[in-house]
Amino acid sequence: MRLLRLAFLLAALVTVVAVVDAQHPPGLAGRWEGTLVPAVQRGSRDLHARSDRPRLPTVLIIRDAGDGTYKGTWESTSQAGITEIGEITTNGDIIRINVPNWVGFWEGTLSKDGSELKGKWTQNGLISPFTLKKTGAE
Repeated sequence: MRLLRLAFLLAALVTVVAVVDAQHPPGLAGRWEGTLVPAVQRGSRDLHARSDRPRLPTVLIIRDAGDGTYKGTWESTSQAGITEIGEITTNGDIIRINVPNWVGFWEGTLSKDGSELKGKWTQNGLISPFTLKKTGAE
């Protein structure tokens, strides 16, 4: 009977660990870099075609907070702007990084090999494709 109870508890523990692990994508912590090219308003073909649209080098530092969550900073290096990330959430494969000080968020997925975050940056109603590559450890 003790052996059966132990086996049951072990199975329950493995299930809990698997669920927690699924909510906490491996490899998300680290240094991420990319260049944001902000979207322009629809209907403005002239602006959309311009090659001199702003290019904003961006660095994300994501740290494992140790309690099943992540913390971090979002830096627009060309604008000398750095701010704390408000919240990083996951829902299945979807990762969302909220940056409340800039009234924006990034949403997308982590590549299978953990080297790329591919998604979109949304700010003030504009949605811009934005991919970040992992350039270093946490």
